[in-house]
Parts: sequence; structure tokens; C-alpha cells
Amino acid sequence: MFKIFHLTTPSNNNMKNDSYTIGIDIGSEQIKAVVIDAASRNEKQPTILAALSTASSGVTKGYINNQDAVEYSLNELVEKVLKKYPAKYSDINVAINGIGLRSQYVRTSNDIQNKSREIEAADIDAVVAKAEDLFSKKYPNKKILYINSQKYRVDDRDVLGSPVGMYGETIEAKILFVTVPEHHYESCIRIFESSSLSIDNLVAAPLAEAALLSPAQKNNGCVLLNIGAQTSSMSVYENGFMSSLEVFPIGSNDITNDLALGHQISREEAHELKLDAKNKASKQTQEIIQARMYDILELMERHLIRIKKNRLLPAGVIITGGSAYLEGIEAYTKSQLKIPAETIKILKKSPSQKRASALDPKFSLAYALTLPSQNARHFKKSLFSIKKIFKNAKKLFDELMP
Repeated sequence: MFKIFHLTTPSNNNMKNDSYTIGIDIGSEQIKAVVIDAASRNEKQPTILAALSTASSGVTKGYINNQDAVEYSLNELVEKVLKKYPAKYSDINVAINGIGLRSQYVRTSNDIQNKSREIEAADIDAVVAKAEDLFSKKYPNKKILYINSQKYRVDDRDVLGSPVGMYGETIEAKILFVTVPEHHYESCIRIFESSSLSIDNLVAAPLAEAALLSPAQKNNGCVLLNIGAQTSSMSVYENGFMSSLEVFPIGSNDITNDLALGHQISREEAHELKLDAKNKASKQTQEIIQARMYDILELMERHLIRIKKNRLLPAGVIITGGSAYLEGIEAYTKSQLKIPAETIKILKKSPSQKRASALDPKFSLAYALTLPSQNARHFKKSLFSIKKIFKNAKKLFDELMP
């Protein structure tokens, strides 16, 4: 099971044994965390106990460029979590994102040694292992986050589903690799290790958010679009699995900058205008937002054309991330891509509320990280050191003081 940041309160005579599941999203503008009751994790609507965020520093377009600054921001958020949900031990699953995140295909084949026997799972494993070895040798500076066999052929004939149980001389596979630059991957790990938080699972952000999609959407064909502050990611799903991924170096901050320049106002005022465009938008504001949105959608369209899926995904575009609230975003998307479009809607069910309320879409990735999945790679567990967190935070604070 996909288990992340699983916090278990130490049990004693005076404390009941509670368990929480937490997802953390390190963004370019904010670091976000969602806490759910672990007992409700497999329910259709898990109980969200808290959705917390803090300003992010030291991250540019998903890349960590200042480890100390990111560590300070992370510790600040963790302190908020621990005040409400203290725990001694933790497993952590982190979503990794950024413009270096991408997908690539490898095709390779193996000869079947004993042609008189059925093809076994071990034969498939051997082809996948060969593909991974070839990929790693060709791209030594890339870290593999996810591998999935997309298609098989036996003796030059396409196979529907798995070739296990068939007979043949040669098995061929088309395999998808999702990767990130090795140095970016190592930077993410160091951030958590410096805070005594060893990563238990690491997952590509779009793969984590796939947990928000329905089986029907993934089977029929759809695009998951996340518009963040400095980047936008798109991932295509067909036949139940991801088939393509790309991250663009453009996000909602570009809309804010355009509004600031177009109206000659501060970025703070432009940000507020963007948030409340439905009530305050002039024709000029609408045109500015629309122009930048079309820039993002044009990049998406080029990608879909390149993979020969333009206007061929009947489940449409599912929009997530902090910019999913933008006025007119669904209409812009439908107009440009000529397929259905909808914004993600997550209901926040909490013990203190009789009725569920909507969760801010900026928490969609952090929330997705609390849901079951098989897309993570596992790491060694370690102690959750509160003492080390406060020590590191104090050290950085002292260094920043004049």
C-alpha cells in the first residue's frame, strides 16, 4: 500500500493510540500538508483533520536551490502539524516535481530460452530489468521514479494484456519510465534527512494526483492538469495507466505578473485581483488572464499532437492545483483543446462538521498523497526528531539575523 508520513502517537496509560496519515507537497510558493485519520484512509471520503501551509523559500520552478531555506520552511510546517498531532515515529512520502520531471519510452526484447514452455512472469521481469539497465546506462544522471510496461509483443504480434501463458520465441515490451534529474532527487532526500525525517516513499507529483481520478477517467483517456505557481504539469492516462507526462516552466505567477504590468499595480494587488477575478474583472483583466492561460493550453496541445492524442481523450481534462479556481478556466480549456474539462472537487469531511465543505484545490496534491497508491519507491525509516527540528530552525534563524 502507498503509506506516507504515517504518524503513530506513542501509547501509554494516559494517551490513546491514534494514527494519522499526512501528505506533504513542497511547492515553489508554499509547502502544504494534509492530515487525515488513517482509519478512514480507504474510505470513499477520508476524514481530513487538517490542511496546513506555510510560505516556501529556496525552491524555483520545482527545483531546490537553497537547502537551508527549504529546510527552515519545512520545519515551520512540521511544527504546525506536531502541535496538533504529536508523534514520535514517522514514515514520510514526498511528491517530487519540477521542470526536470518527464516520461520516456524504451523498447526492448528477449529471446525465450525454452520455446516449448509457456511464457512466465519471470520472462516479463527479465525484459523490464533489461530495459531499466539500458535506460540507466544511457541516462546516468536521471533517477527512475516509476516504471510501467505499456505494451507487449510476442513474435512480432501485439498482445492484449499480459503475455503470461502464451507460447513464442521472442517477447518484446514498450516500457514507460518517469524520471527526474539525479541531483534534484538527492536534494529532496537531503532536505528531509537534515531534519531527521528519512523518506519512506517518493513519488512523482502527477502520479500521486492520479489517485484523484476515477477508474473510468483513466480507462477512457484523460489529461490531468496541475497549474502551480511557477510550473504546470500535464499527465495523460489511457487504459488505466499513465502514458505520458510533461512539466512546463509557466504557472499562475505569470498571470500575476501580467496583471501587475497590465494594470500598473503591485504584485500583491495583482494577486488579489486574480483571486477575485469573478467579481472585479474588467475586460482588460479577463483578456490578460485568458492570454496567459492560452499559452499554457497551447503547450498542452502541442504535447497531445506529438503523442497523437489531440482531441482523442473522451474523459477530458481534469484541472487541479491552486489555479483551478481561476474564473473561466474550464471554458478556456474546452475552447483550446476541444475536449471536456472540469476542475477537481474534493469534499473536506471533518469530525467537527456535520456537512462536508470543499477543500481548497491548492491542497489537491497533498491530499492525494494520503490516498492508497502503488506508485511510490520506498526508503529506510527513521526517528522523527522534534529536538533536531527546533535546533535546525533556531540555527538558521540565528544565521539570518543581522
